Amino acid sequence: MHCLACGSLEPDNHSRCAACDQDLGIPAEGRGYLPQLLRLQERLLENQLGAEEAEAQLVRLDEALGEMIGQFDEFGRQILSLPLDDAQSGTVAGFLSPARESLVGLRAVAAELSLDGHWSQAQWSKLKLRQQTLLQASQGIQFLRQQLLQFERKAQP
Repeated sequence: MHCLACGSLEPDNHSRCAACDQDLGIPAEGRGYLPQLLRLQERLLENQLGAEEAEAQLVRLDEALGEMIGQFDEFGRQILSLPLDDAQSGTVAGFLSPARESLVGLRAVAAELSLDGHWSQAQWSKLKLRQQTLLQASQGIQFLRQQLLQFERKAQP
């Protein structure tokens, strides 16, 4: 997970950034970037953070989500290069599509957040829904990865 405050990349099991000690949230809770966005909004509303730094943090979020989308696309290409039949390919797409759509949606909602911190309840609801859908889809992808590893092991001589 990227720290939106300083941009460093933290392993998923840390709740604080090692570089700047910013709260990242607890990754195991499946809330993704929502804790960092909440803190960003609070700091903006309390005038503890200027628009320039807020914009830098939102750009970092956009880049992180873009990188995640790219990783999903690459994973999808790798899977589709496997010798799968149409039903298997459809199943794989059924696992990958919701996660990718959630990331794209999360990125789109985040791009609409204002630099003054006045984010609507509707925006927060969209962010939470996209994050929840992403968490559910990620659990499905973990299952898919395990199945593909077993498939790969069986296919090896």
